[in-house]
Amino acid sequence: MSDFEKAILYYFVDEMEKSGVTYKAIRCSFTQDELKLINEKYSIQMKMEEMEKTLNKLLANEYIKHITISGKFQNLGITPKGVGIVTSLRKKELQLQNRTITKKISDAVLEYEGIGKIITIVFAMFGFIFVLLKIKAFFETN
Repeated sequence: MSDFEKAILYYFVDEMEKSGVTYKAIRCSFTQDELKLINEKYSIQMKMEEMEKTLNKLLANEYIKHITISGKFQNLGITPKGVGIVTSLRKKELQLQNRTITKKISDAVLEYEGIGKIITIVFAMFGFIFVLLKIKAFFETN
């Protein structure tokens, strides 16, 4: 899921929580002013055409829906599916923040598996060179 999609869904849920209402009561209309608020609040740089494309994608995936037909991106509401996505994303972010140092190291090793292989090859080469030097030294002394 893109940062733009996350920002719009987060915006719905944040507005919901700020107002103290359920997903059924929250309505958002996406205008230039709304875009400016979202960009500032979630530290992104979304343009109007990107917002429209993102809203269309969220509508197609049924994360948001039209509450009334009053304009293409007017009176939109979040669906239970959209709320579930936000809940899941926030839970995942919280788990990532609360990992132990051992788990962070383990995750980094798994994430950068290619680097681990390169380091292993370099150590193997040094080991091979060391063995060759020892063999050479052995034959020179005898």
